Amino acid sequence: MASTIQGKVRARLEELGLKLYGPHPPHDPLEAVVVHGGIARTSGQLPRIDGAITCAGRLGETVTIESASAAAAVCALNALAVLEASLGSLDAIVRVLNVTGYVASAPGFNDQPLVVDGASRVLVEIFGPAGRHTRCAIGVAELPRGSAVEIELTVAVKPALCSPDPASRELERELLELGTATLIESGAIPMPARIRPVWAGASLAAPAFPVHCGEGDNLAIHVAVSKAPPGSALVVDVGDKRDLGFWGEVLTTAAIGRGLVGLVIDGGVRDTAALEARGFPVLAAMVALPGASKVMAGTAGLPTRVGGVEVRVGDWVVGDCDGAAIVQGGQIEQVIRASRARAAAEAAMFEKLLGGATTVDLLGLDPSPIRS
Repeated sequence: MASTIQGKVRARLEELGLKLYGPHPPHDPLEAVVVHGGIARTSGQLPRIDGAITCAGRLGETVTIESASAAAAVCALNALAVLEASLGSLDAIVRVLNVTGYVASAPGFNDQPLVVDGASRVLVEIFGPAGRHTRCAIGVAELPRGSAVEIELTVAVKPALCSPDPASRELERELLELGTATLIESGAIPMPARIRPVWAGASLAAPAFPVHCGEGDNLAIHVAVSKAPPGSALVVDVGDKRDLGFWGEVLTTAAIGRGLVGLVIDGGVRDTAALEARGFPVLAAMVALPGASKVMAGTAGLPTRVGGVEVRVGDWVVGDCDGAAIVQGGQIEQVIRASRARAAAEAAMFEKLLGGATTVDLLGLDPSPIRS
């Protein structure tokens, strides 16, 4: 069955019952988002839903703090909408850095921070510790379209997702949406069931960079982080001794700095809370505390077998809540076509099942071996 949630942040929005109302692009020659040097900054966002301002007027006159605070949360969600449109995924956001809030204020009103709290609260609800930020709340006489509040958002983003190749971005989106369960029924190669996300919501779809480590050693991983192309994910074999922490917060930080977007490893990792806080997707065979040595021979970027599956540069690796799979480079278009067809067939089946049909009938199963 295909996944209907694209990434951790989208899953969190759905969990909170929140909706992105934009994007609302600005007029020429302005940009909704500018990305430079790993930082993304939005233009000011108004509390617009379906093009209409939801909160107009001035604080201290006709607008209450409560209604303006709710409007500030809408502004923040609109800022996330333009960031998603620009970056391709909200999972590109590593941390919320700054919120600047402008509040239309009558003379004598000085509770602007209480209004902008609405934006700050919703960002922390969505991103957790990575949503905590610096802030400025400014009172002004008037705002565009008579709005009571306007919010600008500045975030740190994963370097590899700042300006990705559009074709790779589209392929990533489609593979994540189809999901590993549908992909492996359509020609992708499943990795062992022991390889699972180490934090809830971790998912990735990226070009694979294969790594083979010496027994109990992670020197090859350190080298791979320094050599793998930005936008790729490491796919790592560690041999038979898996119960070590081959990866942790240090390597995660280095990988983010080098523009890598994830890790799939048939071995152990540690520092899982830090991995989640940094939004770095990792699928691993286990969580293990003891560290690995850093002296043995290995390979980085050469074909290798990971969990019995051959992985080469040019393949794609996909990981989600169901596990991990490899889509061979020469089979990508074929697998996607087959996956689309399967997803469409399943959607039609779901309609019939909701209408009362049975899987026995729809799948043509023979019930005679079952006593009842």
